[in-house]
Amino acid sequence: MRFCLTLAVLAAGVLASATPSSAQGVRVRIELLDVRCLQDTESPSDSDLFYAVAALTDGTAKNTRTTVTEPIAFHIGESKPVAADQRVVFDATVPAQGSVRGGMRAFNEDFLKDWSVRKSVVDRATNAVAAAVAAHKDGSPITGASVLKTALDVYNPSFLWTSRRGDDGRTYRDEDTTLGTLELNVPADGPAEETKEWTMAEKTVGANTYEYKVRYRVVRTK
Repeated sequence: MRFCLTLAVLAAGVLASATPSSAQGVRVRIELLDVRCLQDTESPSDSDLFYAVAALTDGTAKNTRTTVTEPIAFHIGESKPVAADQRVVFDATVPAQGSVRGGMRAFNEDFLKDWSVRKSVVDRATNAVAAAVAAHKDGSPITGASVLKTALDVYNPSFLWTSRRGDDGRTYRDEDTTLGTLELNVPADGPAEETKEWTMAEKTVGANTYEYKVRYRVVRTK
């Protein structure tokens, strides 16, 4: 009887060690909260249209996501939330010892575009990053900078950049102003919740100046 009980205890211990909570991974959610325009706007007219592109992955194609938020109008001193249906830029269960890599880039929309095609472009950019992740076989973690670049290679020519024909008959490319770029490497192992700030500013004499702060939150659920 004692022998059988000992075996049962050992078996339970082996089963528990084989399926620890850490082996189940950690759900990581990264979301944009709000944007503040502090001292200046980028546009001389004192009015900006702020939007951001995000591209993030845990190193697997299935847990890869890109997004682009719709423009938010800002004047100096204003603070506004990111729309609820656009604020989550990553949400997936990742390995407990893994991390989420990628980045975000913020723009001022200088040239109007067709935002009705946003979802289809997001899908194409996400597929491009997922394919790049799947093809990454050198053994090292894929970098946040390369994840963001792959997404922007889709977003830029097909959506963010605007082509126009000049008076000379040539085609020119107009690009929205980049306000700031943030590379991310978010470990799955960390506090249950943390809120961080992404600051971007341009104070160069003779150039359009601006200062923005974006609050974003990382939530980990084990």
